[in-house]
Amino acid sequence: MSRTTMANLIQTVRGLTQAGTAEYTAGTVTYWSDDAVQEVLDLYRYEIRAETLNSFPITVGGGTVQWRDYQSAYRWFEDTDGGTARFIVQDSTGGTVTSYTAQAQRGLITFNASTGGTVYQLTGFAYDVYGAAADIWTQKGARYATMTDFQTDNHQVKRSHIMRNIDMMITKYTAMSGTPYQASDVATIYRGDSRC
Repeated sequence: MSRTTMANLIQTVRGLTQAGTAEYTAGTVTYWSDDAVQEVLDLYRYEIRAETLNSFPITVGGGTVQWRDYQSAYRWFEDTDGGTARFIVQDSTGGTVTSYTAQAQRGLITFNASTGGTVYQLTGFAYDVYGAAADIWTQKGARYATMTDFQTDNHQVKRSHIMRNIDMMITKYTAMSGTPYQASDVATIYRGDSRC
């Protein structure tokens, strides 16, 4: 049974692959149930352990600096449903913290109040959604590979175009795939002409 923490990732992959919930049946298996999409996603899961998060201080009224936003270098995390072992934020002592909201697909954590610049680490599962999408397109291609073009009277059906389009999607998502897919390279830049 698919995990509730995978709902957003499954929906994302469905959008990338146009995978319906009962698109076709092979043997006794119906594709693409939530379970089937999750099985493919789990092949593209990467365990991120104790990644030090990048903090982004902001200046608020009166010149006060606050630290609330922390960013992972990775995207497409499995959601948390109240601090499960799939998405854990810890402080430098190893203590688990929960006073934040997470945008798991963006790898962004926003604390409820300023942290004063405390260092935090993230442990969780990140997914290569583009690798999973390429995999699903490949499996969908197997269904259409034996279909042939045909023509009757003034009517022509070119089923080979389906395979051409599937191959284009496989190529596209394979190129976008990463191991694991990273959101961005993050660096802190300091101005050399400013004085504190």
